[in-house]
Amino acid sequence: LDILEKNLADMAALCLGNGKKLYPMVKTHKSAYIAARQAAHGADGFMVGTLDEAEMLAANEHGEIMLAYPVVGDANMNRVVALARKAHVILSFDGLEAASLWEDRLDAADLTLDYLLIIDCGLHRFGVPPTMAAGLARDMGRFKRLHFRGIATHPGQVYGCQTPDEVAAVAAEEAAALKMAYDLLTSAGMAVEHVATGSTPTAKWAAQQPFITTLRPGNYVFND
Repeated sequence: LDILEKNLADMAALCLGNGKKLYPMVKTHKSAYIAARQAAHGADGFMVGTLDEAEMLAANEHGEIMLAYPVVGDANMNRVVALARKAHVILSFDGLEAASLWEDRLDAADLTLDYLLIIDCGLHRFGVPPTMAAGLARDMGRFKRLHFRGIATHPGQVYGCQTPDEVAAVAAEEAAALKMAYDLLTSAGMAVEHVATGSTPTAKWAAQQPFITTLRPGNYVFND
């Protein structure tokens, strides 16, 4: 527990010292206790990988929740709508199809939700290339129930690195992808409130980037 507290304090200090918001990814621990300790250390909100995690946070009165991935399906969307009546839920998208489903669902619920566009910075698991960010955001403008708040990425490929130099190279990829997407979006006249990224190994590099606003690390609580 002493090591846990030090890890929480160190990441909070990194974010505070560099003017970044901290939205820890809770899938690492899935613990209401640790989420409470993260909040006590100044977390601005949380990111989740599952709706179970989001519901746990809301039940414990944590009011700012980012969803890491697009959510579809009637049952899951109904759960998000219920959550959105208790907390500020921020959706994530990397295409129009899921967004279209959400537009209809939110219209029926008379809700408007914020969202982030997912940018691919080299993991190639989800997200769009940074060159496509402005075009997708423009196309998403047709949805009146969805409000663009920014962009996010996850350099998950860093967990395959073997040396500090390899980690630094992934951190450079992460920053370059976000910077390109950010520049294209702002050049197109779009306000980008969140420029979010998250991985524990690259956090110290991301914190030094002036255009990155939000860190979303998860593994830092244990560093295991």
